[in-house]
Amino acid sequence: MSDGDPPLRLLSLPNKPLQNIVRFMNHIDQFALSLVSKRSKELVKSIDIKCWRINIKVDTDVSIQIQFSHDTIECSFDNYQRSIDNPSPTNIISKVSLGNRGGFEHNKQEYRFEEWLNHTLEVYHQSEINKVLFITLLPDMQSFRKTFSSFSFLTWARGATNADVLKVFRIFRPEKQLTIAVAIGYESILNRFIKHWMAGSNPRLRYIELQSMYHPSPQAEAVFRGIKHEIVSEEDPKTLNAFRTSGIEDVEFLGGYNIRRKDGTLATISFNKRYCFVMFICAAICRVCSDLLLWHTGPSFTSSAIMSDGDPPLRLLGLPNKPLRSIVRFMNHIDQFALSLVSKRSKELVKSIDIKCRKINIKVDTDVSIQIQFSHDTIECSFDNYQRSIDNPSPTNIISKVSLGNRGGFVHNKEEYRFEEWLNHTLEVYHQSEINKVLFITLLPDMQSFRKTFSSFSFLTWVRGTTNADVLKVFRIFRPEKQLTIAVGRYYHDRYKKIDSLHEVLVQNLDYVYIGLMGQLTLDDLLIMNCRKIEIFFQLAINYESILNLFLKHWMAGSNPRLRYIELQSMYHPSPQAEAVFRGIKHQVVSKEDSNTLKTFRSFGIKKGNLLLWHTGPSVTSSAIMSDGDPPLRLLSLPNTPRRNIVRFMEHIDQFALSLVSKRSKELVKSVDIKCRKIIIKVKTAISIRILISSYVFIECSFDDYQRSIDNLSPINIESKVSLGIGEGFVHSKPEYRFEEWLNHALELYHQSELDRVIIFTPLPDMKSFRKTFNKVPTLIIIGADDEPKIIEYYRCLRPEKNLIFTVGKLCVLRNENTELLHEVFLQNLDYIHVAWMSRLTLDDLLIMNCRKLEIWFHLAINYESILNRFINHWLAGSNPRLRYIELECVRNNFSHEGVLRGIKHNTVSKEDPRTLNAFRTSGIANVKFLGGYNIRKKDGTTATVLFKNRRSIAMLVWS
Repeated sequence: MSDGDPPLRLLSLPNKPLQNIVRFMNHIDQFALSLVSKRSKELVKSIDIKCWRINIKVDTDVSIQIQFSHDTIECSFDNYQRSIDNPSPTNIISKVSLGNRGGFEHNKQEYRFEEWLNHTLEVYHQSEINKVLFITLLPDMQSFRKTFSSFSFLTWARGATNADVLKVFRIFRPEKQLTIAVAIGYESILNRFIKHWMAGSNPRLRYIELQSMYHPSPQAEAVFRGIKHEIVSEEDPKTLNAFRTSGIEDVEFLGGYNIRRKDGTLATISFNKRYCFVMFICAAICRVCSDLLLWHTGPSFTSSAIMSDGDPPLRLLGLPNKPLRSIVRFMNHIDQFALSLVSKRSKELVKSIDIKCRKINIKVDTDVSIQIQFSHDTIECSFDNYQRSIDNPSPTNIISKVSLGNRGGFVHNKEEYRFEEWLNHTLEVYHQSEINKVLFITLLPDMQSFRKTFSSFSFLTWVRGTTNADVLKVFRIFRPEKQLTIAVGRYYHDRYKKIDSLHEVLVQNLDYVYIGLMGQLTLDDLLIMNCRKIEIFFQLAINYESILNLFLKHWMAGSNPRLRYIELQSMYHPSPQAEAVFRGIKHQVVSKEDSNTLKTFRSFGIKKGNLLLWHTGPSVTSSAIMSDGDPPLRLLSLPNTPRRNIVRFMEHIDQFALSLVSKRSKELVKSVDIKCRKIIIKVKTAISIRILISSYVFIECSFDDYQRSIDNLSPINIESKVSLGIGEGFVHSKPEYRFEEWLNHALELYHQSELDRVIIFTPLPDMKSFRKTFNKVPTLIIIGADDEPKIIEYYRCLRPEKNLIFTVGKLCVLRNENTELLHEVFLQNLDYIHVAWMSRLTLDDLLIMNCRKLEIWFHLAINYESILNRFINHWLAGSNPRLRYIELECVRNNFSHEGVLRGIKHNTVSKEDPRTLNAFRTSGIANVKFLGGYNIRKKDGTTATVLFKNRRSIAMLVWS
């Protein structure tokens, strides 16, 4: 190389082809071209090449490292600081290489080391150096420092003494991170650090982990010399809970030592083989008043309280809203409930964190209790004094014993609270509109008064009834909306007195009725039932078999239209004889091992048989042993309407099986207009076509022989294993059918114009041949691809029209080698892209996106907070015009709300804001719950709401 424009025709080309040629050069050739002249340098700059980062490495020589995702250009300078009189000579020679491969040597007359560095930063559009790595020190460190401005990371691989460390740090002062390999007097350092922390240093510290390559685990005696401490076992529940809820990942507590500051702040220190030294600031105990004790365990608070009305002098309630709600959110259930009883303000605070319970029940036994059921716990509020006095059945200031399961709790009363207020308080705090169940073990003196304490409820259970009259009385008062369960003791003694006394109960439009024990069962009892499911345990029935026979005939004639299941059990009658029960009724014997009937009971349907019809409630199911051509089936001889009705009520797999018999049977099945939700192709060890009928019901046709042979990728007469869900099915082949014909058959049969999605778990030998088997596909899902090139390969081949979802195995390893490889995908005009897991997220990844909805899970992002801030600023300026929703979640990096929104005008929006709530509800974005956030607005009036789910996850919805 020499300066001046060489006689290259390249530079004579027009700008666009010239830039295109340079864009596709190797990285080292682009860099070499930038050194030829000012014009060539501007040309290389104009194509906007991005590198990952630029570092300086100081070893036996000084080198500039330009890192790309798969390559690194290194410019090394042997003569830098070889002479004290001229540490940075002009016309310095640089050896330029690409990785471990060859390169070239070059020098420019006006270039010193400084100019080479500035040239590199300018060509690759970098504002600063990323990292300076020292392996050895230079003679003139001050002179070297002047060659560049700010930088982020300083690494010293082989430190010497503390004095050297301090000297280097004072000269260079990195902006973000410092890595030093120095450890002298390790145990003494730890001891002095802990003493300083106890005296008040490091006030923001919550967790520190130290690990030495050469030092053994420090000795506790030396580390704690002169420090008061307590031994904590690895089974200590409070410390275990603090570690589990700390938010610090991969920290295992194996026992340790507690130390405490004067202000009560507690830290736990642990030594183990993996971490060597771990210190977790896990608790601060503060007795704020005699009534309420709070225990701070990292991000959570638990509390035990002897409650009193009015706001006690709690510092808790003096905190700002966000930390206050965070503290309450991590309290135990009983502590949250206790806090809700302190005052109106504390009640609203607990309500605001939106706690959900599974259900709220009332139990009436020797005392009345309200049961609040969570997934693993139950809070019970019991009231001894309720309805103890006829004159005052529900006294104010009633005392409640509140307990969590079988463990202890507290006793509390509020002056204005009766039982009704306690119940309404509970419903309001847990956002429940009604009670789930009322359980009676004994009756109350004033049932009418009790009924007025709540509105509607779903289930009524009476464990020990007395007479039919009592049952009828209770039912008339309470009237459950869905289910009634009655278990009576002397039920059958008075059944003969008034045999229709229960008909008022049985005629109700309920989902489920259970009666045990009924005295006498009659035909009228069965025919008058209007529920979907009924179970009756009774003493006797006169002419029991005749009653059953008549009931079946009435049902076949149209009685009990809502009935789906009935079970009758007699205390004294032997099992009825089938001959008598089915007298005059056409029926078929089925063995107990018949797999079809077993599945009928499990899923209300039968498989297999020779077109056997079995009426199960509202549907008819059928199964057929299949062969090609029209078999001699009477089914096909029937008139059109009954024939189609029979097919309409067949099992899904039987309908599909019938469609394969012949063209005529296929047209018959098509004519009943069966609908499926979607048709999917799944590529795994075997390729399969999945016909999704509903959320839990699907037909799967799998093909073991597809693309097993390179010479015959899609053989004719290919065999398919057809199954319903994970159950049994059949194996079938058709002489003229390849995989393509099976797919077209399914699409035609279920009136689908196209596939819904293709899911790839493992690649096929010939993806292009596979692509030709279908027209277009809206959604492509790639599970566990090896690397980014595979993602690109699948995408280019299959080209989904709307959605792309992919997860990769080694993405985190290879991401640094070619950061722009995925940009071809991100640029596409898709509706939805989901990525998991991306190793490193950059601002360019976000700005180049052209989809409407974007979700990315990734491992890290350098300057995560800054990336988010800059992305929002770019969006406000007009980038990503199609974007409607974005969600990002990082494994390693945290951010603060303030940092992300720094310099951005925004408004805080509560979770109850009606406009924003409506925007989220009508957005069409599933599984997004609005719990408050920040509104930002473009100049054109477009509004977006930013949500911070936690310190690693952010979402933004564009809604107007």
